[in-house]
Amino acid sequence: MKWLDLLYRSFDARLSEAEQQRLEDALKADPELRDERQRVLEVRRLLQEHAPQRFSPFFAARVLHRIREQRRQSEDFLGALQWAFRRLAVAGVLALLLLIANQVFVHKQRSLSSIFGPPQPTLEETLALNHPLMEETP
Repeated sequence: MKWLDLLYRSFDARLSEAEQQRLEDALKADPELRDERQRVLEVRRLLQEHAPQRFSPFFAARVLHRIREQRRQSEDFLGALQWAFRRLAVAGVLALLLLIANQVFVHKQRSLSSIFGPPQPTLEETLALNHPLMEETP
């Protein structure tokens, strides 16, 4: 175990001359220690090959700026949509009130069904229609 600790430490820290000499002697004498050294070297090489790529300078700032810009554009669109809806809603309510006032004051219709529904035809109006079902059969 002592040799493995020394081996692992040799990859990340500088060993003293005496420790370096002992490690080299142990590597010459112990094939398992040499195999472990080769495995560690291979793992370190693979990790370096697949190291994460670095982003260009100010990458995070550019991404955050783009997110803020898209959010602002979305808020601008929603604000414009809300503004237009409010105007249309007010216009629609005014038009409805004018229609109701027309029905109540001009046509003297006071019930909701007569205000919002089509006028009911009278019997004379119905009989005046030339409908095939209304004709007498010989």
